[in-house]
Amino acid sequence: MSQLATEHADAGLIVLAVNVWDEDKRQIERFVRKEKLAQRFLLNGSKVANSYKYPGVPTLLWIDGAGIVKDVECDFGGPASLARRTDQLLRSSGKN
Repeated sequence: MSQLATEHADAGLIVLAVNVWDEDKRQIERFVRKEKLAQRFLLNGSKVANSYKYPGVPTLLWIDGAGIVKDVECDFGGPASLARRTDQLLRSSGKN
């Protein structure tokens, strides 16, 4: 996800990891530094995650600029699936 966030930043792609367990900010900051992650993190995100009725972790949502969910992946299908689906969303929005 960090790689996609970096590769497609010019196209306006925002990758947001949601902290559904509402862990402490310092704990998340340590994890981000340790893993050298590029995506943004939403702290105290359980309410946001629940509003999208996610089935569990991990769930990936592709949301367009209007806030409409365009695609959902439950579990992680791997980097190739993530890149393919992201490219499709960017193409359909005219960003890529």
